This record gives sequence, structure tokens and C-alpha cells, in this order.
Amino acid sequence: TVGTVLPDETRVRHVHTKIAGWVERLHVNFTGQAVRAGEPILVLYSQELLASQEEYLRARETAARFATSALPEVRRGGEDLVRAARRRLELFDVPASLLAELDRTGTPQRAVTLNAPVSGYVTAKNVFEGHQVEPGMELFTITDLSRVWIEADFYEYEARDLTIGQAASLNLPYDPAASLAGR
Repeated sequence: TVGTVLPDETRVRHVHTKIAGWVERLHVNFTGQAVRAGEPILVLYSQELLASQEEYLRARETAARFATSALPEVRRGGEDLVRAARRRLELFDVPASLLAELDRTGTPQRAVTLNAPVSGYVTAKNVFEGHQVEPGMELFTITDLSRVWIEADFYEYEARDLTIGQAASLNLPYDPAASLAGR
């Protein structure tokens, strides 16, 4: 029979942004490019992200001042401020490396590098350098092609001979001598 090779839908990942900003640099430049999880995909400038970093640093300074208070409620309040400001950055999907750099240097970064959440191939690219992005905008689709599906066409009378998980072989038209087997 004939069939169509398709990506395994469970291995497709859409990459969105949770904040507004401008793409200053793209590390992923074309559809079909291979990426690995954790590799940089773009550099984003966001006023909201910069302000959130400054808020986090101010909360840390305040908590340090409150830490010497004799009142446990004041100390706890300072700690709560830091936790909330840090959590806000985490909810924006700020890389852990940026948070570590903030803690180490005490200096906010104007632009933030966003990393690939998964490994695979870029199967859709919807952003270019200089583009303004909005929350929820799909930037990329990354697809892991290490496992694919094959949708084959069979006649109704052949259905009784087929079972889920049944072994099959695949011959490709560009190399009929090569054969792949799988389930």
C-alpha cells in the first residue's frame, strides 16, 4: 500500500512568548534548522522583563534590610517579596542562568536570551529580527523527528489482516532497495 510519513503529534512543540518585546537577534534563522534543548533561539528586549528584573533586585535589597528586624513578620515579609518577584520572572520563562546572573551581579540585563525548550527541527518559523512580539504569539514550531508516524491507505477488506503494533516494513521510492522495519 502507499502511505504518508507524518511527525508524531506527541513530539511537536509550539514555542510562544509570554511577554511583549522586540526580537533583537535570531539564533534560529530558517525552517529545517536543527536545535537542541537549552540552545539559544533568540534574544528579546522587553520593557516588562527589564522592569521585572529591577523589581526583583529591589525586593532583594529590601529583604536584606528587613533581615535585621527584630520582628519575624517583617523578616518574613521581605522574604515573601523576593519570592514573589523571582516567581514572576520564572513565570515569564526566564532561563535559570539569567536568574543566577542577576543574583551574582545585581545588574538587570537589557535583553534576554530565550532557549529552545526541546530538541528537534524547526518546522515553522514565524518571527524575524526586529519583529515586535506579543504574549501568546507563536514564534517557532520545533518537531522531534526521531519517531514518525506513517498513515497508510488500505482497502476495507484488508482491515481484518491488520492489528495495532503489528510489524511492518517500509520501502522508500527514492531507494527501493533500502527497507525500514518497525511497529
